[in-house]
Amino acid sequence: MDLSIIVPVYNVEQHLGRCLDSILDQECDGFELIAVDDGSTDGSREILRAYQDRDSRLVVLEHDRNRKLSVARTTGMSAARGRYVMHVDSDDWLMPGSLVTLLGKLQSATSDVIMFNHIKAWPTGRMVAENAIESEQVVDLEPKFLPSFVKSCWDKVVRRDLLEDMVYHRVALNHSEDFILGLEVFIRARSVLVLPDALYVYFQNPASLTRTVTEEES
Repeated sequence: MDLSIIVPVYNVEQHLGRCLDSILDQECDGFELIAVDDGSTDGSREILRAYQDRDSRLVVLEHDRNRKLSVARTTGMSAARGRYVMHVDSDDWLMPGSLVTLLGKLQSATSDVIMFNHIKAWPTGRMVAENAIESEQVVDLEPKFLPSFVKSCWDKVVRRDLLEDMVYHRVALNHSEDFILGLEVFIRARSVLVLPDALYVYFQNPASLTRTVTEEES
């Protein structure tokens, strides 16, 4: 299997179906989808179970209580079987054809990481492409790439063996957890294939965990 897609889920019933549909409706095979319910108290868990009943590519893992976002991602990574791992937040979604593009690259990939462009979307329906990558090329990971590399974990796929035995697996955070994950991958990786394609849609959700710093973490 080429790709494991990990979706952490916590109280996101309003957006969850859109996210899952955008992945499972892709016209390709060669991937698994691992959704980790992190102790949701709304209808998210029931939505996941219903999707699992009708699509065997979806694996649902459940925490007995809320353990925070980094722990949910770690649970998913521990269960992953693909050569590469991709993170998708449960209020975001993939563009049509995204996985066809990615899986085509992964079949001959020699780079440790593949990065791609994304689109920002707002509840109003406004969408803006963020085209930081202008052309396809393989580049070495030099210090000048660090700021763009660590800003999120969903704009890249990473070779799974780079994700083993990380400090990230021993922390429990909701906010800025992707910085830690990105930094550890940056230190371990040697080269990255960058793609100019906008494959991912980042939803500007004011209620998302990454936009809400709890009193405990502030």
